[in-house]
Amino acid sequence: MPNRLFATLLTGAMAVVALSQTTSQLKSEVDLEVVSPLLPQVVVQIPGGTSPTLFGTTYGLKPIRTLRSRNDVWIFAAPSVAAATEATLRIGRDGTIESVFQDRIVPLERHWEPNDPYYAYNSPSGYPGQWHLRNTGNVGGANIDARVWGAWQRDITGQGVTIGICDDSFETTHPDLSPGYSAADSYDFGQLDGNPDPVADSDRHGISVAGVAGGRGGNGIGITGVAPLATLAGLRLPFSGGVSASAWVDAILYRSSGATRTIQIKNHSYGVTVPYASQSAEVNATQTSIAAGTIHVWSAGNSRAGNGNGNGQNEDANKAATKNIPGQVVVAALGSNGLFSYYSSYGASVAVTAPSSSNTMSITTTDRVGSLGYNGHADTSYTTGFGGTSSAAPLVAGVLALVKQVQPALDGRMAKHLLAISSDVVNATDSSVASDGGWRTNAAGVQFNQNYGFGLINADRLTANALNYSGVTALETEDTGTIGTNVAIPENNQTGVSRTFQIARNVPLEEMVVTLNLSHTATGDLRVYLTSPSGYRSRLLVNNNFDGTNIGGNWRVS
Repeated sequence: MPNRLFATLLTGAMAVVALSQTTSQLKSEVDLEVVSPLLPQVVVQIPGGTSPTLFGTTYGLKPIRTLRSRNDVWIFAAPSVAAATEATLRIGRDGTIESVFQDRIVPLERHWEPNDPYYAYNSPSGYPGQWHLRNTGNVGGANIDARVWGAWQRDITGQGVTIGICDDSFETTHPDLSPGYSAADSYDFGQLDGNPDPVADSDRHGISVAGVAGGRGGNGIGITGVAPLATLAGLRLPFSGGVSASAWVDAILYRSSGATRTIQIKNHSYGVTVPYASQSAEVNATQTSIAAGTIHVWSAGNSRAGNGNGNGQNEDANKAATKNIPGQVVVAALGSNGLFSYYSSYGASVAVTAPSSSNTMSITTTDRVGSLGYNGHADTSYTTGFGGTSSAAPLVAGVLALVKQVQPALDGRMAKHLLAISSDVVNATDSSVASDGGWRTNAAGVQFNQNYGFGLINADRLTANALNYSGVTALETEDTGTIGTNVAIPENNQTGVSRTFQIARNVPLEEMVVTLNLSHTATGDLRVYLTSPSGYRSRLLVNNNFDGTNIGGNWRVS
């Protein structure tokens, strides 16, 4: 019995003809077919022994060729699209013809999908997979992930974007890192050479960071990064024994300032060990690089008080100078259960949160090959034990590489605007002390929580919004000058000391920098709040909380 190759397609072709009988119906068909136009060609499965030339003559068609896969299926040319439509209808009424359809242009788009074995849940058996990229509910809560799947399905992979990994090392020969490695953009700022490979036995952190951001995906081995086709640059800093300020400044500026700006995004999954430390050189370098268009992503830190309930208020991100710079993106962490990670630092400078380790599952990523890595995986080139905000930050860096692919104008300012309108509220009932009042909506209509920033990153929505985003206006600044208080801070007094300053222009605010000069024997006892003219009060912020709020009026620091 002949195969009915195009039975379904025949029905579709006849439906097309039927829709074309009246003007109003034709308009509907044109609307439907605007992305799939018909061709002046008819594809027919003709009976064996039938002359294609004679068959075509009967219907006003000329044979072109057979399909490569079937020598009984012919493509016929018609004088016009309308003639092909008419011939399709006539042939469809011929009871001896099994299948026929009018040819058409079918729009296709690439759908990138990972084929990397450790991406999937329970592969190998008993392993969590890369739940932070796609969580179906096998690990914690369903959809507690970066929502990258939708972006990947639109073939958004970070291709053409370079991510600089400022960290303790980068393994240039790792099978999941070497395909994306850019030697030209890499450097060791400790050894002063072009090789960012591990030097100390403890050098492994940056290798795992790099895998989260841009480990090569789709190569049939290991894991995939968030941006599986991005380019990676290793910018090694000697963590063991401390790093010189000059080396740090050099890494911040390298190939992201001046005439050579080939690194579009830089990830910093580290912080200083002393709060309030002066870091003016590092801050100035970051500001210079940001002004050149580089996006800098920083981990918020792992210094929340370790009681796990969110009521501890240990060192928050606001106390680190390098995490209070306008235009940078500071990232907190949440676990697979959808709650902030017990260790994750919080603060007004936090822009967004991303999946990482907690009391639940950790992150599967690349590892230093061999026994000097974190390991915990059957394959010692990988680990299932990575985490902290050290993993949350490169996840966001990878997502921003996806955004940069579709929106080349993306910089730090635009990224933060997009994060504010694209992130997901999580843990909606959070009322922990660290949250600073839970989820609150400011005068601009933007929700914010100091545990989560603007919310859980959503790569699918972020890339979609970026495509249609008109961008940001030119940056304007206003300096209120120094406001002297020169008064004692009263002990055990909730009223404290307050001062008011005025901003004359009533325009939307992106970020505010408040610099305090305090002298106190117990700085850990101090709380500082900033209150906007609309009455929105936040623990002392450097940025984020007033995204889009009109700023004119009197502000109070207390």
